[in-house]
Amino acid sequence: FAWLSIVGGRFMAPFLRHESHFQNDTVIGLSFSIGMGITTLLAPWGGSIADQYELRKPHKGRAQILMAGVLVGSFVFMCHGLQHLDPQTSFWKSSIWHFTLRMVFAVAFSMTIPVLDGITLAHLEANNNSNNNVRHTSYLQKRKNHNGIQEIHSKNEHDYAQNASASYGQERLHGAIWWAIANLALGPCLDRWGFQVMYGFALVSTIACIGCITYYTSGQQQQSQLPEIYPTTINNTYTNKNSYQRNDDKEVSATEKGQTQDDDEILPPADISEPDDSTKVVPMTTLFRFMWGTLYGCTFLIFLSCLRVGTSVVDQMAFLYFEYLHSSYWTCSITVVLTVLFEIPIFHLAPKLLQKWGPGALQVVAGIAYVTRVVGYTLVPKGQMGIILLLEPLHGVTYACSKASSVEFASRLMPTGYESSGQGLLGLFEGLGCMTGLFVGGWMEEHFGPRTMYRLLALVVFLGMLIFVIGSIIRKQKQQTQLLSSLSPSLPLIVESQKKEVMPAKCCDNNDEANDSIMNGCSGETSRLMTEKQGKLYI
Repeated sequence: FAWLSIVGGRFMAPFLRHESHFQNDTVIGLSFSIGMGITTLLAPWGGSIADQYELRKPHKGRAQILMAGVLVGSFVFMCHGLQHLDPQTSFWKSSIWHFTLRMVFAVAFSMTIPVLDGITLAHLEANNNSNNNVRHTSYLQKRKNHNGIQEIHSKNEHDYAQNASASYGQERLHGAIWWAIANLALGPCLDRWGFQVMYGFALVSTIACIGCITYYTSGQQQQSQLPEIYPTTINNTYTNKNSYQRNDDKEVSATEKGQTQDDDEILPPADISEPDDSTKVVPMTTLFRFMWGTLYGCTFLIFLSCLRVGTSVVDQMAFLYFEYLHSSYWTCSITVVLTVLFEIPIFHLAPKLLQKWGPGALQVVAGIAYVTRVVGYTLVPKGQMGIILLLEPLHGVTYACSKASSVEFASRLMPTGYESSGQGLLGLFEGLGCMTGLFVGGWMEEHFGPRTMYRLLALVVFLGMLIFVIGSIIRKQKQQTQLLSSLSPSLPLIVESQKKEVMPAKCCDNNDEANDSIMNGCSGETSRLMTEKQGKLYI
């Protein structure tokens, strides 16, 4: 993350303006937008390649793909500096050259973040297995029974806090810390020596990345005696749809297990059939349907894309607005530190927050924080960067809540062994939002000014959040209706068994009327008691 903050972080927009000779915000936004489009298209395939390479080379396949992405990205970034080595060649100073480099960097970027997320999730899951925790639920454990009621094959509430995807936030906070350290060191150096200092920072961070990746892979090889992260074939991850296997080889019915927040929401479409024994790989189209195939998943991804429309502009172009407000680069680096200070506790508490509220609620919190912050941006006068420092902590809330919830959302739906593929597909939806936001944002900032731009971005995020909230309400109402419908055949038996306990002897004038009142409802105390008991049963 220190490497990424240098070669692709918030200082990249000022770098392109001053070092790469991009003369207006439209061109800067366009370069970010097209680069994000390339990353969006390639990220699912980059994650899939890393997953398949990991199967061929356990414990080091993904890491080698990650290292390749870092090396290519660093080489491309260093090529921006050719104008200083050969100042006589005007091509090295041309916008076309620097624009092309950003596109090649986008290809390398598609092999970094999705793969890094996949490595983290797989590593956390392997650690959970080694500690005799229950493996996280694969998608085929979440099916419908013969009555049409979804059986939730989740971990019990005690074990859920140790879920690999929920623990992702606790690992991610280390990346936030290094992001802050790199920006804090870079800011004052830019004020003193200019943007050429970024080449030295990039070189040092690249060497550090290579060392960390090498150390990680060697550690994984030394621990090869631990249980395999993945089975020899993908089929082994599919378990019986009416039970799951504990580490002690005892089968436990799904009805014996606890249920956590949102487990009834994040389920793949029930019409996806179980693959036959000859299936070796789950197709990318099937993985795509896991995410998009339900009302909850569809509205969640729409909201996530809208949120990325807004956050992409802040992440990539906020420092241009801070320059407009007459800020120094040292102050810009302080804004990053304030952001990280609020990310750290949220990432640390992510497992508990996800257990209590679920991914959907955290995503809504992220949207509210974003809208509040960018509307505040538009009210700050020039030269008053102190007000920006008061608003920046909300970016930490937005990023941490959104990142933890989206990673959890994708991880719950993916079969074991497809962690990077899931994150790559998630990046597809996020990238669509980022690409749109960066292109439109750069154009609006150039023609209408940054204040109008941020107000419109706040509106887009608010509308996406509204769609998600409405979709969640509709889903819950539909779920309650289906539950009542599925239980309706057993109502006569339920009512008959409770007849003597609930209904007074003289509710109606005769026995025939009493029987009719049981089926069709009767007035007075009987109806109230029956409704109350049935309500307790259903709800």
